[in-house]
Amino acid sequence: MALQRAIYRTAGLRRAAPLRRWNEWFPYEPTPVSAQLGPYAVEMQQNQKQMWCSCGKSQTQPWCDGSHKGTHFKPVAYFPRWDGVHLMCGCKFSGKFRPRCDGTHYLVMMDKHTYAAGGVLFGLCFVFGFVATFIFHP
Repeated sequence: MALQRAIYRTAGLRRAAPLRRWNEWFPYEPTPVSAQLGPYAVEMQQNQKQMWCSCGKSQTQPWCDGSHKGTHFKPVAYFPRWDGVHLMCGCKFSGKFRPRCDGTHYLVMMDKHTYAAGGVLFGLCFVFGFVATFIFHP
């Protein structure tokens, strides 16, 4: 650590500011907090009303406890159509099937772990290209 500081001092360099995600500095679109990236498996009864937390700040995830006060988020009412286990969104970015999980958490994971996702994508493309070469080569 001391050697690194000495190198920076002698070279006249400054440390780069840490990278921030666009939703930390772009103030016009409120972004929910992802309480957990995967879905919540919740046992529910048919037609039992629950208020799903859409802000991600609730201590009783996935249900709302009023922590959204002062934000642009409002809880979403959910009435299950059947008894049993329901997968409720934990990343808070579900679209059409909100508040149920629709798999959007995979995209949120890729956003949070960009380098790892890029490495996996590169590896998949490489393997596909390698296999396709042997299949289609005369």
